[in-house]
Amino acid sequence: MEFEPLQTSANDAELPGLTRPLRAVVAYEDFETAVKARNLLRQFLGAACGDLGSVTAFWKFELLNYPALLEQAAMEARDAEFIVLSLHGKCDLPSEVVDWIERVVSQRGDHHVTLIALLDESAEYSAVSRQILNDLSTRASRGELLPVPIFSDSGKIEGPIRGIERKKSN
Repeated sequence: MEFEPLQTSANDAELPGLTRPLRAVVAYEDFETAVKARNLLRQFLGAACGDLGSVTAFWKFELLNYPALLEQAAMEARDAEFIVLSLHGKCDLPSEVVDWIERVVSQRGDHHVTLIALLDESAEYSAVSRQILNDLSTRASRGELLPVPIFSDSGKIEGPIRGIERKKSN
């Protein structure tokens, strides 16, 4: 089985076999990181989904402190194809985000899920961001998820996203 990077530009072909809007759930640290995640998803999902579009839910980290909202966010993430954690990467993951990830991993369906860790460019070589990615990898591996790190201050990226792949049609 051969794989190629899933392209992200508007000129790329749509995902084959897509019959419904793709779903994405974003957990974000603050307004700036929410905008960054929105930019990333507009670029990526806009090109991938074509006319079908996408459905996106946004959850601020602080809202995950409330049990009912934590449960709602986990239910939405269970059915999503993309889960995006958008943060600056300057401090450890808050406990409510760790709880949410644990819940998502334990409840997720049997479809493919891509976990994207969207961090500031300045965090790319920091010990804190490495710890965040290691922690995500450990937790996500229980649910057969692999975090895809993206370092961008705007959410806009050039070229394919490494780690997000699809089967070649040949």
